[in-house]
Amino acid sequence: MNTVPRDPAEPPVDVNVRVGGPRPRGRLILIGIAVVVAAVLAVGAVFVVQSIQRDELMRTGEQVQAVARDDLFSKRVKNDHEYYYVVWTYTVDDREYTITGRKRHFSRVTASTYVRGLDGATATVYYDPADPSRAALGDEP
Repeated sequence: MNTVPRDPAEPPVDVNVRVGGPRPRGRLILIGIAVVVAAVLAVGAVFVVQSIQRDELMRTGEQVQAVARDDLFSKRVKNDHEYYYVVWTYTVDDREYTITGRKRHFSRVTASTYVRGLDGATATVYYDPADPSRAALGDEP
């Protein structure tokens, strides 16, 4: 504590002391960072789980050949742009199943051209015998 008396001719000293935690703005930034980190971790976890499941099916699943459909494509929109993926058909115990390919095409026309260029080529599908709809597509030709 200062024991020297203040000279009345000097202007008073204004001292602002903030008591408490961080400013609310700082808390909002920390919350925002935490949300972004949590989202990235969640997406990463989903990717890892899907990769593990795909690898397991390719190691332990039954194999069957699939043919590309020339009349059906899976369309996905990302960043306001449409992408088309070839749909492959495979049959297990006289029942037909479909699986979406991984190769991205920038239009339905290029996807159709790709299928026509396959000229009957097939791709291997690895499926779970207990649930043939659970499958992984091998390399596309």
